[in-house]
Amino acid sequence: MHNSPISNYKSKSIPPWFLAGLSTLVIATGVISAWIAGLDTNNPHSGAPNTHTSTKLANESSDQKLAIYWLKDQDGQLELKTTPLLLKNSTKSTSIKEALQLLLAGPSSTDLQNGSASTIPLNTRLLDLQIRSNPGYEGIYVNLSSEFTDGGGSTAMIGRLAQVLYTATSLDSKAKVWISVDGEPLTQLGGEGVLISQPMTRQAFTDDFQL
Repeated sequence: MHNSPISNYKSKSIPPWFLAGLSTLVIATGVISAWIAGLDTNNPHSGAPNTHTSTKLANESSDQKLAIYWLKDQDGQLELKTTPLLLKNSTKSTSIKEALQLLLAGPSSTDLQNGSASTIPLNTRLLDLQIRSNPGYEGIYVNLSSEFTDGGGSTAMIGRLAQVLYTATSLDSKAKVWISVDGEPLTQLGGEGVLISQPMTRQAFTDDFQL
């Protein structure tokens, strides 16, 4: 994702100044590593999920404190910026689903004024979300519409992956996330071929991109 132009990428969430800043960013400087300090260092499982195993959803109901993760160009460096979200009397799965739906809707006017932006393409939809506890395949399963893979260079691609991963794991920073697009496990993103290991974790994210 080094110096990847994204001038052809269009999203209602991204102001022009942010696009200009993204094209000069170099993630390998270690900027994202600051996001992930103290997370689980265990190696993630690889491979696609077993769709024939049983599914167990999280049904406990309580107040859920989450965060929605946006991107910000801070002095020429890409950083994550959060918007806190408190959901009263909500289950874990319902809370994560709502947080992701708000993420896909794009930054609010207040978020934009505070310098937040998103590289998630316009009209990306959350098709399904499940929390499974099957041994070896436990984690948060996020199924997104095909618009998620549209447009942008590797910087934009890695940025949008971070937004989904961090928002989905805002209740548990060590949780594993399995990402699919139109029901198919996501293994590569973008024309530049950003390779994706499944499941994703915050620690694996930095390991995969050598941060």
